[in-house]
Amino acid sequence: MKLRSISVATLFCASLPLFAAATSDDPKPKPENTIHVELSPLVTPQVFGRPVHFYVAAVVDRSGSPQPMLLLRERGGIFVDRAPTEIVREGIVASLKAANLLAEDEAQADIVLRPYLFHFGLESGSGEDLFGKVELAVTVKDVKSGDSKEIKAAGTSIAGLAVRKKNIQKNMKGDMEAALQDAITNLLRGTQLRDAVNGFAEGAPSSTDSEGASSVGTADKSFVWNIATTEPKHFARAEGVELSPEFTDYLYAEVRNELMKSKKYGRVVGEGEAVSATGAGEAVVVDGILTEYRKGNRVADGLIGFGAGARSLKMTVTLQRHDSSKNIVRIELRVKASPRWTEQVMAREAAKAIAADLHRQWEKEKKNS
Repeated sequence: MKLRSISVATLFCASLPLFAAATSDDPKPKPENTIHVELSPLVTPQVFGRPVHFYVAAVVDRSGSPQPMLLLRERGGIFVDRAPTEIVREGIVASLKAANLLAEDEAQADIVLRPYLFHFGLESGSGEDLFGKVELAVTVKDVKSGDSKEIKAAGTSIAGLAVRKKNIQKNMKGDMEAALQDAITNLLRGTQLRDAVNGFAEGAPSSTDSEGASSVGTADKSFVWNIATTEPKHFARAEGVELSPEFTDYLYAEVRNELMKSKKYGRVVGEGEAVSATGAGEAVVVDGILTEYRKGNRVADGLIGFGAGARSLKMTVTLQRHDSSKNIVRIELRVKASPRWTEQVMAREAAKAIAADLHRQWEKEKKNS
């Protein structure tokens, strides 16, 4: 177990917003402020336990947005050129068709997918980047039995901001395409869809019928750091940890980014993505729980400084084997930051520490064993 404190007092503070304030009038879509978002490359679906063909029903918009095609309101607005429901369905259909898993109509299908779109666009960001998110709920229906299951799929992506409008549009396009790719991968390659489809064939309850919980095992001393695949998860929160609802998503996205950048964790997949049986022995899961959060005190921070009044977030993080859920290493982190900094900056610093300290702690324990 390791306890580490991190200060972000040296981070740059952007005192002025990057974008000009929005006018009272809603922006209107024009050719010069409209971008084309599509799934590219297509997602290769997983192999299921039985031959199946899917039909994809029309995607239902459950976002509640009065302007679902509007991605960014500032700077005259940035729009997509068609409804997000169409963009999502096109990506799912094209991926299934390319894999020869698409039925022409519902009558010829083995499985019907009815997606509901809850989010397509930006989530709260740090002020230094664009945080794209696509969130779906999907009803999976077995045509033969009439049984159905509810599953979820989501994708996130982080892209840098820009000053010029053309660069903002370019970054926004890349950000939303990456989030779309992540969400459809999470759907078509996810364990929830696999378990639902296979469960229909077996007449057995799917693993999506109950809430999963992280297994807390003993440390696996025999583990060799030869990781092929890493699956980060959304961290749970202990009672009393009062952070915004967006914080967990942002931390998850930042952890994925840092694990990828570290080059020590193999292929970093989305949460719930199925791992092949042959590769499960070299696959790991990064999971955690936010155990304590202190809001800090701006007055003390401004008058005293030197860490007085700092906000603080404590978490326990584990690296586990994918096939057995045995802990490989367990660390504790405490992130400290000025109360003037946003939650997202704190999430980014925590993610950097997680990626570095999991490997560092493993090396330390192996050396001492």
